Amino acid sequence: MLKNMKIKGKLALGFGVLVLITIFIAGFGIVNMNTNNTNVTLLQEHPITRYNNLALMNTEIMDLRRLVSVMAFRLGDMQTLAGLRNEALQIRAQIDNYLNANEANLLADMQIDQDRRSEAKADIAHLRHLVARYADEVIEGMFIAASEGIVGDPVSRNRVEMYFGAGATLYDEIAETFTRLMSAAQITMDNRYEEINVTTTSTMVAMIGLTIIGVIACVLIALLIANGITKPIRRVVAALSDVTDGNLNVNIDKSNISNDETGILTRDVLKLIDVLKAMVDDLIKLDHQYNTVGDIDYRIDSSIYQNSFKDMVDGVNNIPSNIVRDVLILLDALDEVNNGNFDLEIKDLPGKKMVLPNAVRATIKNLKGVNSEVEQMIHAAVNGDFSINIDESKYSGDWQKIMVGLNQVIHAVYVPMAEIEKTASVIYRRL
Repeated sequence: MLKNMKIKGKLALGFGVLVLITIFIAGFGIVNMNTNNTNVTLLQEHPITRYNNLALMNTEIMDLRRLVSVMAFRLGDMQTLAGLRNEALQIRAQIDNYLNANEANLLADMQIDQDRRSEAKADIAHLRHLVARYADEVIEGMFIAASEGIVGDPVSRNRVEMYFGAGATLYDEIAETFTRLMSAAQITMDNRYEEINVTTTSTMVAMIGLTIIGVIACVLIALLIANGITKPIRRVVAALSDVTDGNLNVNIDKSNISNDETGILTRDVLKLIDVLKAMVDDLIKLDHQYNTVGDIDYRIDSSIYQNSFKDMVDGVNNIPSNIVRDVLILLDALDEVNNGNFDLEIKDLPGKKMVLPNAVRATIKNLKGVNSEVEQMIHAAVNGDFSINIDESKYSGDWQKIMVGLNQVIHAVYVPMAEIEKTASVIYRRL
């Protein structure tokens, strides 16, 4: 199908494939870039946001521990303790906000694994419970113990230390739970980064591979189309070169010719060569029939040719026709001469063909000269004048030989006649 496709179609197909390859590569790149952009956006919206919330919450948790330490040193200053207690309540509320935001973000993250989501939700709930306990049991307990006791009272001091010790244990559990949440967020964030890097790398590798494949495909398509166009053209050029050198025996497999423009060109060239072969064969046959066989009426059949070729063959046929016509005219003139008509008019011929009528005219002129000389000789002989002599120098060749012969005949007659006349005259005088 490709072989018989028109050149325009081949080029359109080739460029179409190139366009499709380009579109595919561009589309692949755009899709993967869009996927990466989406992943980066989701990374920023979910794991990074959760990680940042946890980082901010870590500060608040550390502030809770700081408040407990400060409260342990300011047990006698209820005003300061009340301020610290209110600050702790605000910190607890802020931690709750961070936890709620983290949980909402976790639920909105569709890329996270379900098991990790469940683990993170459980850790958030547990951390919320631990912070609540830390605020209610430790901070609130210390504040109540400080407010009910007397400064320096060992019982109050023991109660505060009990709450402080319980707070340390509880804080360790809070820190452990918080660390798990931070580690999970860090792992999720690292995994997302790794996925993005893998996608970016695979996209680059794939696009490089596709580009190489596209280039190879483009080169192959270009070579295929170029070979499909140039190969038959080279064959045609070689055939025309042979024809230019006079070799009409061109060998091209006609069964393997395509139906595109190059195939049409090849068929037309072969058709032209066939016409030239036929013309050469006809010319050779014309030469044989005309010159060897002697068939002066033989002509090439021009009806098998068309347009200018027919005109050329007709022109070739006109050459022997005109020659035969001219020769026949001269032969008719010579026939008239044979019949004794020396006064006929010879038609002129164009160009160098004037040599023919001139030769006939020269022959007639010589014949007329001989005829005139003979008539004069006969007239003189009839009148008894045998002394007439033809001027032989006016003639050449056999014509001169004829004139010499006539002079010899007259001389042969004149000498004895003169001798007889002389003898008769002597006898007459003696008598």
